[in-house]
Amino acid sequence: MNFAHNPILAPDIFIPDVEAHVWEDGRMYLYGSFDIQGKASFCSDVHHVYSSDDMIHWVDHGVVFSLADSTWAKDCGALYAPDCAYRDGWYYLYYCVPDGRNGVAKSQSPTGPFVDVGLLEGVWGIDPGVLIDDDGQAYLYWGQLTWGKVAKLKENMVEIEQDSIVECPLTVAEHDFHEGSSVKKINGKYYYLFADTHRHGDPDRPDGRPSCLGYAVSDHPMHGFTYGGV
Repeated sequence: MNFAHNPILAPDIFIPDVEAHVWEDGRMYLYGSFDIQGKASFCSDVHHVYSSDDMIHWVDHGVVFSLADSTWAKDCGALYAPDCAYRDGWYYLYYCVPDGRNGVAKSQSPTGPFVDVGLLEGVWGIDPGVLIDDDGQAYLYWGQLTWGKVAKLKENMVEIEQDSIVECPLTVAEHDFHEGSSVKKINGKYYYLFADTHRHGDPDRPDGRPSCLGYAVSDHPMHGFTYGGV
């Protein structure tokens, strides 16, 4: 009998803010920022993808996207948390940089290489997360603290519908929201997962550091989320 180890990757591999997706080939793919041991600041300037078909043995597919591949962000210093979505034969990698700008790259393989499409206009804030609903409508979530937002993505997956933007689907005061938006649909409910400041810091400070994951639930993908706890 085989048992998966925890952490699931080797102890010298650091992929914070990970998003896990099972694509049509049945493998699980991990997308996240890529920290380098000994580097003083958060995140490096590359993204790796890891995949597994048994949750025990993982394949490193190497660098699938880097700042050097970006058409507009080459000098931004780092790549923060990404997410990936699949539509009509293409995988779309949503990436962001420290100044809050976001971009999109795409590939016909879940492991890239991802070719940059360009800047995602109208999106400012870190840690993009994507949900494609049952009806095919895609939503983009992004931001930190009081700058969290959600908007509908156009069918081309590289533009948002500017007039659909909803400000602060989660708030610091009501949800202890910090960053790291990740929304899943389960049994008709929308579960918004995020980095939660509930267990750390002064509640009167809106910039408290997150120390756990929290979640909130709604019947709608863009509003009405009720805090569910840690």
